[in-house]
Amino acid sequence: MPVILRVDGFSFGFYAAEHDPPHVHVAYSGAYVIVNIGSGNVRKNCGMKRPDMLRAVRLVQTHQDQLLASWVAFDQKRKKTNGVASH
Repeated sequence: MPVILRVDGFSFGFYAAEHDPPHVHVAYSGAYVIVNIGSGNVRKNCGMKRPDMLRAVRLVQTHQDQLLASWVAFDQKRKKTNGVASH
């Protein structure tokens, strides 16, 4: 996973085959969660302890503008590379 942000041991990134809605994968201490960038809702929790998950969500909310801008740039590049017209 290409990492776009690191904060306090949490790594935030996207994968090549991402899809809407905008979301970020947050890895920490061998576990990860997937968090929707706009709402802060956790889509999936893979072994992250609740206090760490709540911290990950707060960090996504704190860095929402940066993460969303990175998502848009990443998505446009992916669509261009895959020959999909962007809107």
